[in-house]
Amino acid sequence: MLRRETVEHPHFRAPHLDAVGRCAVLCGYLVTPLSGRDAKEYVIAAGLLVVGVALYFVNRLFVGKVEFDPARLYRE
Repeated sequence: MLRRETVEHPHFRAPHLDAVGRCAVLCGYLVTPLSGRDAKEYVIAAGLLVVGVALYFVNRLFVGKVEFDPARLYRE
C-alpha cells in the first residue's frame, strides 16, 4: 500500500530470493535427523496437514469460491 503513494525517493524492496533461499535451507534442516526431532512428531505433523487439507475441501464444497477484492482494503 505504501508503494502506491508517489515519493521522490525509490521505495525499499527486500531481496526476495535471499529470503526464499534461507527458508528453503531452514526447512531442509528441520526435516533431517540432524534437528534431533523424533519421527513421531513428523507423523503428527503429516496427520494435521491431511486434516487441514480435508477441512479446506469441505469448506470449499459447502461455501464455494469466495470472491475477494483487495482494492476494497485500500482507503484513501
